[in-house]
Amino acid sequence: MERGFDNFDKHIENMKYFGFDPLVAINRFLSDTDAELEMLLSHCKSQKISAAINESWASGGEGADCRDNNENAWSAKYSLG
Repeated sequence: MERGFDNFDKHIENMKYFGFDPLVAINRFLSDTDAELEMLLSHCKSQKISAAINESWASGGEGADCRDNNENAWSAKYSLG
């Protein structure tokens, strides 16, 4: 998974170049381990970007509402109505 961070970081760099402050919704699947998710969340934190886990694959629409995972950071950037 760490090999993909260079590509991920380039996408983040490009978004910031164009004036966006990215928010990352991590799509959780049954095969994802807690260690993998923590690695990705830690990497996002090290890049100073907000991230939250989205569980819509397993839970449908209710799982897609990941605002509770990072409500303050997300609502400060976007209207979550």
